[in-house]
Amino acid sequence: MIAAQNNNAELVRIFIEQNVRKDAYGSTALMYAVLNDADAAVKELAKYELNEVNNQNMTARDIALALHADQSIVQLLECAQC
Repeated sequence: MIAAQNNNAELVRIFIEQNVRKDAYGSTALMYAVLNDADAAVKELAKYELNEVNNQNMTARDIALALHADQSIVQLLECAQC
C-alpha cells in the first residue's frame, strides 16, 4: 500500500507478483494510489484491481469521484475499462 501511496510503480509490480491485495478495511493499493493522486501507480494497478470493492462496497473509481480526485486519475480509471 505504501508503494502505491508513494507512486512507486516498480515496487507496486513486485507486490502484485506476490499477490498482496487488500488491507483490513478491504482497501486495495489502487484505492490508496487514488487517495494520493499517484498516477503512475494508478495506471499500473488498474490493470489488476479495477473492479475490487472495499468494505464500503466502493471501487477505486467510486472513491475518486466521491473525493473529487484529480481528473487525470479518474480518466486513468475509466480508460482502464476500455
